[in-house]
Amino acid sequence: MNNGMNEGGAGRRVASPVVPGTIMLLSAVLSAFGTAKGNVLMGLLLMMASAAMLALLICMRASLICCILCPVAVVTGSVIITVMGGGLDSVIVFCAFVAVGGVLALCTVKKSDRTGTVIAMSASFALMLLIALIAEYFMSGGVFSAEGVKAFAEGKINVIRTAISDMVNAYAETLKGMGQTVDKSDVKELAKTLADSFIMLMPGLMIAFLQIFCYFVTCIFTFSARKARCEVIIPSPRWELYPTMVTVIIYAVSIVLFGITYIFASASSSGSVVNIVAYNLVLITSPVFAATGVGMLAEKKSPMVYGRRGMFIFMFVILLVFAPQITYTMVSIFGAVAVFIKRRAESLPKNDDDNGMM
Repeated sequence: MNNGMNEGGAGRRVASPVVPGTIMLLSAVLSAFGTAKGNVLMGLLLMMASAAMLALLICMRASLICCILCPVAVVTGSVIITVMGGGLDSVIVFCAFVAVGGVLALCTVKKSDRTGTVIAMSASFALMLLIALIAEYFMSGGVFSAEGVKAFAEGKINVIRTAISDMVNAYAETLKGMGQTVDKSDVKELAKTLADSFIMLMPGLMIAFLQIFCYFVTCIFTFSARKARCEVIIPSPRWELYPTMVTVIIYAVSIVLFGITYIFASASSSGSVVNIVAYNLVLITSPVFAATGVGMLAEKKSPMVYGRRGMFIFMFVILLVFAPQITYTMVSIFGAVAVFIKRRAESLPKNDDDNGMM
């Protein structure tokens, strides 16, 4: 490889960069194909792989392969999307893997912590989505004015309302086919309620999605680096998520505020601004604590699962299947409590007389 990077962390010869380069090219092309066909899940999963492989190539200092295959992947994917009827906005979203992978590589080289890396990657992805929206706005004939932007946003909101209404109506038709009586007014009210709730929570849901996406990109990156025998590029052996105390406080306060405002909202049959903001903050901060909680519970030396790992995994799967929301919340709270305890212990002054023990 370039720049003399020929050995891994344990003296083993690293894998050829041709392998991650080929995976990046194939995954990027298939991601473009999935995006153009409307298969969002396929496009996102393959975009994760392409972003991780691009970051791996950069960190392996395979500049020649990276400079050849990355432009080929971008051009090929863009052509596929354009030929299959996609616009410039779809091409920009597809090219987000370059921004996400580049930021991951930069943070890795700078030995950044994993939490900060995920945040930086999420910001780069969000910027690409914003650029795509701006491109779509101007390509649809929009002009730079407050009225035009407002009309464009309202159009997007109407698309969301229509999609949710179609899903609710389809579910209602399914119930009718099963012989159940369905009131049209109830269906209309349910569709309106779900649409309103989704639109109000869309900022939190979008940021949570970006965090989850970028976190899995880092997982693919670290897994691939170890398989390529170049784990020396990983900032630290564990490189785990470790939120700050400020994030813990924001999450705790948001949960308390949401619980209190939810009770009042249920009593008055109406929502509140505080309730909406608190819920959005919970959605934004909970993914990192859920990942932290799962990681800590899965540790071999964890006192909660030591000696009974099989039973713990069985109970976790059962809860995840039958009560996913409750399981997610419990794991998130556990992660937040664990981080709080660790951060609190770090902030306490150490007693030199007790050999540094707290």
